[in-house]
Amino acid sequence: MSPPRPRSRTTPTRVETPQVAETQPEAHPPGFLERIAANLRAGTVRVVEGVRYRERRGRAIKGLLHQTADAVREYEVRFPGSDRRERPMRIRATRARIYDDLNPDPRAELVRRLDDVVRPGDRVLHLGSGTGASAKRLAYLVGPSGGVVALDRDGESVRFARQRYTDAQTGYELGWIETLSGELDGAFDAVVAVDPLRDTTNQIERARSIAEILRVVRQGGHLLCVGSSSESWELARRSIEDGRLETLGEPLRSGDWRASLFRKPDANPRQDRSAHREPR
Repeated sequence: MSPPRPRSRTTPTRVETPQVAETQPEAHPPGFLERIAANLRAGTVRVVEGVRYRERRGRAIKGLLHQTADAVREYEVRFPGSDRRERPMRIRATRARIYDDLNPDPRAELVRRLDDVVRPGDRVLHLGSGTGASAKRLAYLVGPSGGVVALDRDGESVRFARQRYTDAQTGYELGWIETLSGELDGAFDAVVAVDPLRDTTNQIERARSIAEILRVVRQGGHLLCVGSSSESWELARRSIEDGRLETLGEPLRSGDWRASLFRKPDANPRQDRSAHREPR
């Protein structure tokens, strides 16, 4: 009888079971969505009458998705004839600072109410002229023999207007109602006042501001009261009507903006200096 065959000692094979890691959604680094939105919109170039606008940064993602009123767009601007070696002007377009080349400025439309009353040779004051598009319209109305004084409290708007709208008969200055103290009574044939009572806190301040504006309007001259909202326009309109000015026509509207035209009474009407003007 044969002896039993010895069993071979085989080391069992150990099978490694791969560990499957739980996958987690990859977290975006801070500012990721904002950078994506900016990259999608940055670099856009627009050229208007030789003025070149290059967008530097898109609006914040909140503004892109919800169209918020506080959205800001930044641009680099080069004007015709500027030295390419110089740094371009940087601007920030907001709801309050409107660049007509990028987004229509309601002021430029509302001042057309003066087309039938402003004549070549007239002197016009524009309070709250913004970035200058509406003052350019007034410069066309008064012609080379007239003059437009455009005042605004925003330094960037004034700097831009001086380079964008270069009519010789228009002066863009930093200032507001207090700047008028050096002007003579009746110095202007027409006045455009945008939000003239903004920042006034009581009835005394409002009456003083309106009185100073009316002081520089000549007898028989015109005042166009413009409000960037119905509330601002209504407040100024009521204060002006207390000054016993003649209201001309119905109020005008451009979006949320409103405008009313008034005439200052004149006991000695001047001769009509109207001249033929091509429509524009």
